[in-house]
Amino acid sequence: MFDQFLQYYGLDWAALGFGVIGSYLIGNMRREGFVCGMIACACGFTVAYLSQQYGFVVYNVILISLATRNYLRWGKRMKQESVSYIAAE
Repeated sequence: MFDQFLQYYGLDWAALGFGVIGSYLIGNMRREGFVCGMIACACGFTVAYLSQQYGFVVYNVILISLATRNYLRWGKRMKQESVSYIAAE
């Protein structure tokens, strides 16, 4: 039974942990949540590849792309809000 927990080198559990932490951080308006999400998806990608579930491989590539986009956009928006806040003073 213990072998099932390590069948994919613990990457499935890492994906779970990073995914939950990432969602929690994003819910608290923390940009780092997207990084945790990317790590979770990279783990999920590897597990999907090892188990030959190519639909999930594509899914994880899409999620990594979206998390990267959202991380970059979040940074731009925060800079714009800082500039507009300073200009309003």
